[in-house]
Amino acid sequence: MLLGQFDHAVDAKGRVAVPAQFRPQLAAGAVVSIGPEGRLVIWPNPAWEAHLRTLTITAGTPAEQRKYLRRVNAGTRDVDLDGQGRLLLHPSHREFASIRERATFVGMGEYVELCSTERWEEETRELTPEFFTELTDRINPMGLIAHAPVPS
Repeated sequence: MLLGQFDHAVDAKGRVAVPAQFRPQLAAGAVVSIGPEGRLVIWPNPAWEAHLRTLTITAGTPAEQRKYLRRVNAGTRDVDLDGQGRLLLHPSHREFASIRERATFVGMGEYVELCSTERWEEETRELTPEFFTELTDRINPMGLIAHAPVPS
């Protein structure tokens, strides 16, 4: 599983160190693509292939889905880690995700999101315990997400 949050510096050439916890799964083969909310998404190859299978194009594929697939596939590149475990971010990826001096990696289970640290910090400022509880209740109206037991 790819889990956790890690902040790393981006050097002048656009290289960023991939967190050591993620390297084994990504070094075996992965891609980096554009994603929602101004993020990049790093997919290990098996997860990427499964993702693409859910979005195949047929004669009856709606125009919006074709447009999405065109853009995602055009913006996808192989992950090639150097000897120091760094990923060279393509200039178009850095621009898309507004990544300049620092980047934040967030493990999402089967894939990793990558965004500017400024974006991450801005989003997490609003994440108070109260807001998180409200968010959990909104996305989990049937109580399907398990909560930790409350100590008595």
